[in-house]
Amino acid sequence: MNKLICQICNKNCNGLKGLGTHVGISHKNISIEKYYSTYISKNKIKCVICGLNTKFINLNTGYRKYCSRKCVKINLQSQEIRDKLKKTCFEKYVTENPASSLETKNKISVSQKKRLTDPKERKKISIATKKAMESKLVKQNFENGLKTRNRNEKWRVNLKKSAKEKFIKDPTLKSRLYTTERNQKISNSKKLYWKTHPEERKRIMDIWKSRSETSLETKMYNFLDSNQIKYTKQYELNGKIFDAHLSDLNLLFEFDGDFWHKQTLEECKYSFQSLNYYNDLAKNEIAKKHNIPLFRIRENDSPETILECIKSVKPILE
Repeated sequence: MNKLICQICNKNCNGLKGLGTHVGISHKNISIEKYYSTYISKNKIKCVICGLNTKFINLNTGYRKYCSRKCVKINLQSQEIRDKLKKTCFEKYVTENPASSLETKNKISVSQKKRLTDPKERKKISIATKKAMESKLVKQNFENGLKTRNRNEKWRVNLKKSAKEKFIKDPTLKSRLYTTERNQKISNSKKLYWKTHPEERKRIMDIWKSRSETSLETKMYNFLDSNQIKYTKQYELNGKIFDAHLSDLNLLFEFDGDFWHKQTLEECKYSFQSLNYYNDLAKNEIAKKHNIPLFRIRENDSPETILECIKSVKPILE
C-alpha cells in the first residue's frame, strides 16, 4: 500500500483512505474537503452537463462528475456514452446489461423475498411510503405520472403486450400469482379495511351511486317511472350495488347486458366477463341470505318482464 505523508503534521498514512481518517481525527480544524482542495487538487470539478459545482465525496474519489441525477440521465442519453457503457459491461460481466442477466434477477428476487417476509422490514417500507406520500411534491409527481400513463395509448398497448408475453412464456405464472390463499388474504384485508374505515366506504359507495347509467338501466328506470313503481337506484347491500330495489315489495333487480354479463363461465372470453360472472354469483348469494327475491332482466328482454316478475311473487307476498 502506498504511503502518503500528511501535509500538516508530516505523519505517514496508509493510502488516501488512511490519510482521510487521520485528517478527520487529528485535524478537526480543517475539513477533509478543504484539505483536498488545498493540498491535493485546487480546482473544484464542475458538472460536465450544466457547469454547476459538484459534491465532494472523499480524498480518494474527489468531486462527483455530475451535480445531480438529472444531469446523469441527460448524459446517458448520448449514444456514444451508452455504447461505451455496454462495451465496458460486456468486458467485465460478459453481458451488455448485468442487471438484466438471469443470475442477477434471481439474486435480486431471493433478496426481495427474504426482505418482504420480514415483518420489521415490511413495517419500515410501509412507514417510509406513507411518509413520502405526505410530501406534496411526491404526491403531485405520482398523480401526474398516473395521468400521463392513462392518456398515453402507446404505454397501455405496450403494457398489455408485455403482460401477454410473460403469461405465454410462463403458463404457470397466473396460477402462482392468483393463488386461493392470496385471494382469500386480499378479501380478508378488504373486509377489515372497510370495517375500520366507514367514511372511506361511504365515499366509494357515493362514487358508485353517482356513476353514469347504462342505456339498459335508463330504459328500465324509465319503465318503472312510467308505471309509478317505487324503487331505489344503485341499492347497496353487503357491499354490493344492485341496479334497483323495489322498496314496497322488497324485490331486487339486476339489468344485465349480454356482452358484460355472461350466463356461463364457458361463454366468458375476457377477464372482466369472468369477474362480472363471479360478482353476479356473489350478489345472488347475498340476496338469498337476506331472503330477498332477485330477478335478472337480460338485454333482449322486454321491460314488461319486470311486471311479470312482480306478479310471480305478489300472491306470495299478499
